[in-house]
Amino acid sequence: MKLNEKIVLETLGDKRYKPMMFDELCRFFHVDQKERKLFRRLLKSLLNQYKLIRLPQKRYRLPQRDDFVTGILKKNPKGFGFLIPEDKSEDVYLSRSEVSSCMNKDRLKVVVGANRAGRVVEILERGVKNIVGKLLVKGKTAYVIPQGSDASFGDKEAFFIPFDPKLTHSNKQIVVCKIKKYPTSHKGAEGEIIKVLGKAGEREVDFSSMIFKHDLPHEFSKATLEEAEKLKLWNLKSEVSKRKDLRDLPFVTIDGETAKDFDDAVCVAKEGTHFRLWVAIADVSFFVKKDSAIDDSAYERATSVYFPGGVIPMLPEALSNDLCSLRPNEEKMTFTCEMEFDETGARVNFSIYESVILSRHRMTYTEIQAMLDGDKEALQKYSDRVSHVQVMNELKNLLKKQKHARGCLDFDLPEPELVLNLQGEIENVIKRSRLEAHMLIEEFMISANETVAEFMFGRKRPFIYRVHEEPDPSVLAQFQELVHNLGYSLEYQKNPHPKPYSRLLERVEGKPGEKIINTARKLKTLWACFRVLHAFYLSHSPLSRFDGASALKRGAQEKI
Repeated sequence: MKLNEKIVLETLGDKRYKPMMFDELCRFFHVDQKERKLFRRLLKSLLNQYKLIRLPQKRYRLPQRDDFVTGILKKNPKGFGFLIPEDKSEDVYLSRSEVSSCMNKDRLKVVVGANRAGRVVEILERGVKNIVGKLLVKGKTAYVIPQGSDASFGDKEAFFIPFDPKLTHSNKQIVVCKIKKYPTSHKGAEGEIIKVLGKAGEREVDFSSMIFKHDLPHEFSKATLEEAEKLKLWNLKSEVSKRKDLRDLPFVTIDGETAKDFDDAVCVAKEGTHFRLWVAIADVSFFVKKDSAIDDSAYERATSVYFPGGVIPMLPEALSNDLCSLRPNEEKMTFTCEMEFDETGARVNFSIYESVILSRHRMTYTEIQAMLDGDKEALQKYSDRVSHVQVMNELKNLLKKQKHARGCLDFDLPEPELVLNLQGEIENVIKRSRLEAHMLIEEFMISANETVAEFMFGRKRPFIYRVHEEPDPSVLAQFQELVHNLGYSLEYQKNPHPKPYSRLLERVEGKPGEKIINTARKLKTLWACFRVLHAFYLSHSPLSRFDGASALKRGAQEKI
């Protein structure tokens, strides 16, 4: 019997067939020694067409649905890559030769073989339309080297640009290149320069590079801007009368010196032995209506994107820097979470409602800290605010004690701070100090977040919670070994609780092992897992289509 593709596929497709190795197939099909080479060539052809699959045990069978995986390619600068599967299964390794015709973020269909290594079956969708890189011109030849690539002039990974004498004026500058032809296994990619950004290292150039490289929406549509301008013309007098009037309370905003938008304000009052805390956030959902142009634009952006010295805002400036910014001495529409605490810092009552406030001061962490430290100049300069700040600090200390009693971990991880010069360029990177003033705002915000989350959970309203999984036992074991080697004891717990870890942090405070224990590699997950609140964070999403925001508004309307 003369073997051909049809006979082999029909035979291997029989339900009674069990995967066989090459020698077994030769005996099964009665392939003699002279025909073995042709038969092997036939099997190889079927493998290349993905009509056959060779299992890790070198057994052949027809492909099944599970043999193919689709996902997004994450390409390494060295050429190889990994497929991030859409079905959340384990990543698939792809060799340099397999992804030579692919680009980062391409959506691929691959067949998975031994050791989770894959072969590209098909490029389903190109993930990148434009690339950002450095233009290099030599003679009458021009290439663009993509940012982050190890490619050099003329390499296959570089983008060939049809020569134009004008290109010489932009030599070695950062450009945006539109992809005209994608790379293949035999030929490199070609592109067309659509924008010259300028010299690398300049703040505006680096800023623009990130925008184009990550395809960030950075310009608002005409309809969105027109809608935002109309909002500024709204007469809010009738709306103010519908809300709880908190304009007589001494609200303040507390942020860093360089903050541009102020979306939350706080106020504290002492009533006998009890404390009352108001946390107000800008009511963006009042202005952003469902399916409006602003809503659609915000939904597309999802969040503001911050750069050193700059930002791409989620909302037009009329909202982010005006209507929804709690600037001093301006009436603002807000949501307020009002909480009452007893002399131990335990919350005994709360209410959530729509409000109108008038922030009295825009304060910074540095100013608050100076008052807490008893700085004479600061106490004199801000004499009208000193008593308010002292009451804030008193409540903050009570709230911290409550957290520690519940076993909350309070670890101090160093954060970098970028120092910019007058031109907006990064001049230095320093360690950001964590002041008592920072902790003050942290405690107030956590209290409000926990209160709102408990309210929404109790009412069974749609809401988004950030919940950490239980800590991995292997990570706990590593941590126990680390602590033991540093000379500290930590009792083994089958069902771990954060209290022993909290006590450990107190014991190592100020000692040589403190930094190691606070910043030990792979332990960020452990610390996150032990946050007692399980991260019941209030979402600040302004999107009116966001279920949590609308549910919160419904709760406020119920006059709890």
